[in-house]
Amino acid sequence: MHTFTSADLAQMQRLGIRPEAVQQQLQRFITGFPPARLVDTVRPGRGITRMSEEEMAAYTALYEKRSQKMRVCKFVPASGAASRMFRKLYQYADSGEMEREVEVFFERLHEFAFYEDLVAVLGNTAAEMKALRKQRSPLLIRSLLEKEGLGYGHLPKLLLKFHRYPEGSRSALEEHLVEGALYAASEGKKAYLHFTLSPQHQHAAHAQLRAVLPKYEQQYGLQFEVTFSTQNPATNTLAVDMNNQPFRLPDGSLLFRPGGHGALLENLQGLQADLVFIKNVDNLAHDRIKAPTCRYKRLLGGLLLQVQQRVFGYLTRLDEAGPQPPPMLLEEIDAFLRQTLCILPPPDFDHRDLAARLAYYRNKLHRPLRVCGIVRARRHTGGGPFWAQNPDGSVSLQLIEIPQIDQQDEQQKKLLESSAYANITDLVCGLRDYRGKPFDLMPFRDEQAGFITHKSLGGRSLKALELPGLWNGAMAGWNTLFAEVPRITFNPVKSVMDLLEEGHLGE
Repeated sequence: MHTFTSADLAQMQRLGIRPEAVQQQLQRFITGFPPARLVDTVRPGRGITRMSEEEMAAYTALYEKRSQKMRVCKFVPASGAASRMFRKLYQYADSGEMEREVEVFFERLHEFAFYEDLVAVLGNTAAEMKALRKQRSPLLIRSLLEKEGLGYGHLPKLLLKFHRYPEGSRSALEEHLVEGALYAASEGKKAYLHFTLSPQHQHAAHAQLRAVLPKYEQQYGLQFEVTFSTQNPATNTLAVDMNNQPFRLPDGSLLFRPGGHGALLENLQGLQADLVFIKNVDNLAHDRIKAPTCRYKRLLGGLLLQVQQRVFGYLTRLDEAGPQPPPMLLEEIDAFLRQTLCILPPPDFDHRDLAARLAYYRNKLHRPLRVCGIVRARRHTGGGPFWAQNPDGSVSLQLIEIPQIDQQDEQQKKLLESSAYANITDLVCGLRDYRGKPFDLMPFRDEQAGFITHKSLGGRSLKALELPGLWNGAMAGWNTLFAEVPRITFNPVKSVMDLLEEGHLGE
C-alpha cells in the first residue's frame, strides 16, 4: 500500500476522491484489467434485430404515441475541446508544411459555416480575403483558432458553426436543438436536452443558448428545457509514471485526470428521465438530409418501448405467479431472453433447480434497456458490437472497445478483424423499471471493463486509467439490442475538413 503525504490526502479531499479508491487504482496499474471475452460477431438475425416495413411503421407510431406522455431527454457528452479538429492547420501555422488537406482548406474556405464570422473578425474586404487565401496566409488560421480571433481552437465542438443556411449558419448546439424539436419533444410540446461540458466552457455555452433559444422556440412552437453539467471531479483517476508510482507535477502535487466518458454515468443517472437519446456532439446532419436521422431515432425509440413493454409484462406476471409460476410462462420468458434480448444462459443453467432459474430470469429481465444503432463498417477502425461472455457465464450483446480486447489471443483478434459493423454512439435508453422507479445505474457497471492508456505530459511519459466507457463497460449489465441504421444518419466531424462532406453541405 502506498503512503501518501498529508498534502496528498488534502488534495484528494478537495476533489472528493476517497483515498481507498486511489489505492485501488494504484493496484489496478500493477494488475491491469481482465480483457473482454468475445464469443462471436453480430449479423442480421444473429444479434442484429431485423424489422419489416410493417414493424418499422408500428414502432414509429408507438413512439409518437407513448413519448407524449413521457419525459424524453437528449443527452450529449460535449466536454471535449475542438482543438484536435484543427491538428493539420496548427501544423501548417507552426511549420509552414503544406499538406493536401490544408490546401483544400484554403481553396474551399468560403464554404465553411464560419466563413462570414472569420471575415468579420479580420475586417477584410472580399478582395483582401481572396488574396489571403491565394497566399495561403497563416493569418487566416490564427484568426480562426486563436482567442484574439474566433478562438475555435479553445472552444468545445458544441459552440462551433457547423452548417450554412440561407437565413444564417448554425452551431452544433443549434443543430442539437433542432434535432431535439424534431424527435425528442415530449410532455406536451417540451424538449429536454442535457449537455455535459467542461467548467471553463459553461459560461460561453449559456451565452450562446440565451442568444438562439427564442428563435427556435418560436420556429418549432415548443419550449426547450436545456441543462448543462460537468464531470464530477471525484471521478478523476490517478496517473502514474512508468514504474507505477504516482505521477507528480512540478509543484509536488498528484496528477488526477478525467476518467473518460464512463464518468458521465453519474450525469446520466441524474436526468431522472423515462427515455434518453444519447448521441455524440459532432454527429450532426444538415437539414437537407436530416429526415432519415429523425425517422430512425423515432424508430429506435419505438423498438425500445415495444421490447420494454414485454419485459415489464413478464416481470409483472412473475410477481403474480409467486414461487411456482406455470411452466408455459417460464418457457415463454426463456425464449424471449434468448431470441429477443439475445441473452444465452450459462452452461450449467439446465441443471439448476426452479428457484435458481427463477432468480436468473428475474435478474436478467430487471435491468435498464438500450437500443443501439449500428452501421456497416467501411473499414476496420475500432471496436464495435459483439456477443461477449459475462462474469456469470452468460453471453449477451455488448459494445466493446479495442483496448478491452486481448489481441495477443489469435481467436479474439480474428473475431475483432472479422466484425462487419461499427458502433456510432446512437443509443436510446430506458431508465425506469417495471414499477416506474428509476434504476440505480451503478450496479450494472462492470468495474473490470476499464483500461490503461499511455500518455505524456511535459515530455514525461505516464499511464492513465480510464473508467469503464459510458456505452461500453458502464452499460455492460444493461439489456442491449442492436439495430442497423443507414450510413446517412452517421455524419461525424473529427477533422474540420469533415464539414465539407456531403452530410454537412447545403444544396
